[in-house]
Amino acid sequence: MGVAVIELVRPPRSADADAIATALQAMVVAFREIEDPSRSGPLLRDGDDVAEGTHDIADFLDRLRRDLRLWNAFQSDACFIDDDGEIC
Repeated sequence: MGVAVIELVRPPRSADADAIATALQAMVVAFREIEDPSRSGPLLRDGDDVAEGTHDIADFLDRLRRDLRLWNAFQSDACFIDDDGEIC
């Protein structure tokens, strides 16, 4: 079973696609870049979720940032000591 990875489908030279790749890298998100010379602009795909165009891609990245913040809020290396002195 493969790992689901966000795909950035992009034209060969695109400042917009470069900016999207930089944003994904800053979020420390696994993604694959697929160069498609027939594309005029970038496209983001996460399974069946596809974002194309400036507004849709910005929304996609905003949702991803929110999801990552929520995910990280519940991740912890914390441990506790119960009333009997037992630790996790």
